[in-house]
Amino acid sequence: MTIRVSASQISGHIRMHGSKSLSQRYILLSAFSGTPLVMTNRSWSEDEEVAIRIAKGCGSVVSVKDDAVTVDPNFHCPDVLDVGQSATSLRLVLGLLAAKKCRTEISMAPSLAARPHEDLLESLKDFGGNFSWTDPGKLNADLSGLSVLPYSISGSSSSQFVSSLIMMNALGSGKAEVRTSYGVASAGYIDLTIQALQAFGYTVVRQENLFRIEDMGRPDQVTVRLEGDYSSAAFLLTLGALTSENGIVIDNLPIDSRQPDAVYPAILKKAHAAVRQSERAVIIGKERVGKVTLDVDANPDLAPPISVLGMFNKEGVVLRNCKILEIKESNRLSAIGDLAQAFGTVAERIGNDLIMRPSAGKVTSFPEFSDHRMVMALVIASIISGVSLPIRNEGATIKSYGNFLDDLKRLGVSIVVEEDKEL
Repeated sequence: MTIRVSASQISGHIRMHGSKSLSQRYILLSAFSGTPLVMTNRSWSEDEEVAIRIAKGCGSVVSVKDDAVTVDPNFHCPDVLDVGQSATSLRLVLGLLAAKKCRTEISMAPSLAARPHEDLLESLKDFGGNFSWTDPGKLNADLSGLSVLPYSISGSSSSQFVSSLIMMNALGSGKAEVRTSYGVASAGYIDLTIQALQAFGYTVVRQENLFRIEDMGRPDQVTVRLEGDYSSAAFLLTLGALTSENGIVIDNLPIDSRQPDAVYPAILKKAHAAVRQSERAVIIGKERVGKVTLDVDANPDLAPPISVLGMFNKEGVVLRNCKILEIKESNRLSAIGDLAQAFGTVAERIGNDLIMRPSAGKVTSFPEFSDHRMVMALVIASIISGVSLPIRNEGATIKSYGNFLDDLKRLGVSIVVEEDKEL
């Protein structure tokens, strides 16, 4: 299916769906810790569905009604788990399976199997874990002989590796340490792991590159209403900053959020965008936006929406430490270059930085992406440009933002569906 998007006026009020990063952590911790969970304002994402599937595979009874997810855990080691395309679920569940000393076959999309996991697997091997790939998308994990001890791991590829070992030690021993040997990529996501663990009765104290974990006792039940997903909201904030004369209000985005991408309103404000924050909402409107600089190592998921901002804000953007984008769901660094080129933007890589300078060029090609965040970036770019491009793979957005197109309609975007012609 192909869609075309357009809008003459952008404004309205959106209640942002729950953070998928937090959703996955709460569901998985409930299933593996034995503590029941009642979670509202779910994320409506494909990654959340993967976490639900894992919980069911481990014996939990999971009920989903409206925007609420209830987990009644009854853990047993699963023979087989399917993590689909979810890197977060795969990496976190490896640590949780290790805490329970399970033997499990983990099935995944071949594209996920091709992404870097070796730092985590090697760390688990050092303490008695055994792994073998039987097919491009099947990993046999034997964690039955693993010792839960103080661990050291590089987090330079992914903070999820560090989060996995923190969860493993929390549930496996109740009191342990995890040390990172190098700088941690996207380190702010570890704060979300710590936030979720605190709800389940664990305290994690961070001292530079050392994490001390202690079991403080199980609650009878964890009840949580998820805060909105800042990574998803970033696309709407970009749209509003460049197009909305009357403004967009995005609710359920707490000003004190630990989500790494909660820095985006501050980034926009520094660039003189018309952005305001209340305790629970962000208000954005059209204004001349200045040059933006982003440390991609800290906020890789902001790179696609900020790239769109740089394509149309007259002063461009600088994406520092951009190499990490090469190992995301797709090679996003290359994809951002393709997107920029299609809309007449000059994108130049200098060392580990990508510098984008808008030009007077016109749309010269119709790029096609399968990566959920790049599809969303293309949709937003098409709306801002006023050129109604043919956009395929719109269904990919459900991986992180299941209501993306519906929310755009609420803001005044027209979406026309075209049936693909048979070749």
